[in-house]
Amino acid sequence: MKTGFVPIKLEDYIKRHLKSNRDTDRSELTKSLRSAIEAAKKGTRCSCGNPIWVIGSAIVGHACFTCITGASYPDSDYEIDEVCNLHDLCSVSARKRSKDSRKRHTNAKKAKD
Repeated sequence: MKTGFVPIKLEDYIKRHLKSNRDTDRSELTKSLRSAIEAAKKGTRCSCGNPIWVIGSAIVGHACFTCITGASYPDSDYEIDEVCNLHDLCSVSARKRSKDSRKRHTNAKKAKD
């Protein structure tokens, strides 16, 4: 059974990407990812009508997972955690982990203030 997207924090994804793609410029990658995140949050859709896949869209332009990869469903592929809830393709447990992570972050921030 395919698991759907696995949420990953933006900075964690950038580190993983740069480790595997040493020629990539960190600031350009970050800028492209942030732009794709904002597009996803605004409701930008792939030409086929599905929500865009932020990680893929940052590299090849606004498109969904299927249009970018040719695979019909993600299987443990990463998606940035702050937009994972926008996908029906994030597993229920992944969406719960992402929500719990945001809740912990918010509570920790409140405790600091």
